[in-house]
Amino acid sequence: MLDYSGELTWLAWKPDLRIILELTDSVYVIGSGGDVTITCSGRYPEFVSAAMDGVTMDSSQYQVKEGSTVLTMVSKYLDTLSVGSHTVTLNYTYGSIDTNLKILDRKITVEEEVTSGTAVNAHTSSVNTGDESSVALWLLGAGGSSCVCFYICMWHKKRKGVKN
Repeated sequence: MLDYSGELTWLAWKPDLRIILELTDSVYVIGSGGDVTITCSGRYPEFVSAAMDGVTMDSSQYQVKEGSTVLTMVSKYLDTLSVGSHTVTLNYTYGSIDTNLKILDRKITVEEEVTSGTAVNAHTSSVNTGDESSVALWLLGAGGSSCVCFYICMWHKKRKGVKN
């Protein structure tokens, strides 16, 4: 780039690396048989390697394809990881970015499902919107409102009939 004095100056270009959370799995249940996908905004041609907890992963433990960068870790490798939170690092020629992957034990997950009555998706995680309202409660409210409206209409009709 030429500056105002006419001299050539090199500027360092560093693209914005970010994990695309909507397309990234953050939970894996051991033995589920599913793969884990991590999608990053980094350019695929500049992808160098992936690391789990600071240790470079062997290329047989994951697959990488274009679409920015889509890294898919195979279940055979994921089943060897310990239960808990792990840091996955995607390395590029111009930098690196980290994301977390939580590994759950299938036995514990099934027991939690039974005791708490909640289901855990085996190898994906969805965004929590905070909406925990019950559909039954809304239906009960709508039914009650309908009954009140019906009563008011009947009362009004009866009252109107008395005046005539």
